[in-house]
Amino acid sequence: MTGSVALDVVIGLVFIYLLYSLLATILMEIISNWIGLRARNLKYSIKRMLVDDEFTTHWFWKTKLTAYIRGIYLSLMDLIGIDPPQFKTRRKLFNEFYEQPSIKYLSHGGFFSKPSYLSGENFSKALIDTLKKNRNGQNTVSKIKNGINALARVNKETGNHIQSLLDDAQDDLERFKELLENWFDDTQARSIAWFKRNNQTWLLIIGFIMAVGMNADTISIAKKLSVDPEARLQ
Repeated sequence: MTGSVALDVVIGLVFIYLLYSLLATILMEIISNWIGLRARNLKYSIKRMLVDDEFTTHWFWKTKLTAYIRGIYLSLMDLIGIDPPQFKTRRKLFNEFYEQPSIKYLSHGGFFSKPSYLSGENFSKALIDTLKKNRNGQNTVSKIKNGINALARVNKETGNHIQSLLDDAQDDLERFKELLENWFDDTQARSIAWFKRNNQTWLLIIGFIMAVGMNADTISIAKKLSVDPEARLQ
């Protein structure tokens, strides 16, 4: 003890809430690994890259309330592993991307069997293999172009963007791979912010549950510490 009751109470409260914070962080890490939050964040960021915005064809789906409801609906569908029927065609490239051996076998095979990390090289190889899969053409570049054309028919914005990268590469396959990797790396840099926001939401929920479950009443704890020297010593 410091000899000052007020100071001892403050130190005790800080120590108690540091312990609560540490416990919440540990629980957050356990939950994150169990439900695959990192893998889900990666999947979401790749979906943003390969699938045009969904529900954007009508003004009704652009309002804040309906956008929020839409987000919950899509998140629930992803959580239970169901592709909404209206999106199956639009998500064809995205789903085939995750079925590529270079992606599929990076997962740990747990509850959420998707990889939690990809390199830019993994991404470019898997995307090129997906684009040229079952496409006719005299060479790899022509097969890729046919794949991009097929993609653009259902995901116009995404198809146009990938086509612009191929145009920038002037049909040079190695340069195209490099541009795809840069695109992926830029997106992943932004996805870190998405992941942090998700973690903060989960920590808030965990903290609330802990506060209720453990009856973490600051006023009661402070009163206990102020009148009980033994509690301050502990």
